[in-house]
Amino acid sequence: MSIFGIAATSGAAVNDGLAPLDRCGIIRREKPLRPAIAAAAAATRSGFRTAFPTSPATVPGRSPSLCERSDAMLFLAPFAASMVGGLAMSALFVLFAMPAMVIISEGGRE
Repeated sequence: MSIFGIAATSGAAVNDGLAPLDRCGIIRREKPLRPAIAAAAAATRSGFRTAFPTSPATVPGRSPSLCERSDAMLFLAPFAASMVGGLAMSALFVLFAMPAMVIISEGGRE
């Protein structure tokens, strides 16, 4: 079951990460003289509005499955654990690590 949770989480993480990367590319094409740090900051702000509501809504929604101890629902605990942990980590990655990597990769060309 945890493999299914990882697959679902990776799909959500990819969707959350594509929007800011695409927005950063659009900003860089529209204004080529804009510094990479400004483009990454603007893209992160717009990506924050798309990625942030998804993860905090899913994490509390799956949390009761982590605490469930009945025999009928016990098999869902690995699924919920992988979803909760994966979405929390992907939100942090999309909002903090990915803009830093964009700045590092784009900043070398400037």
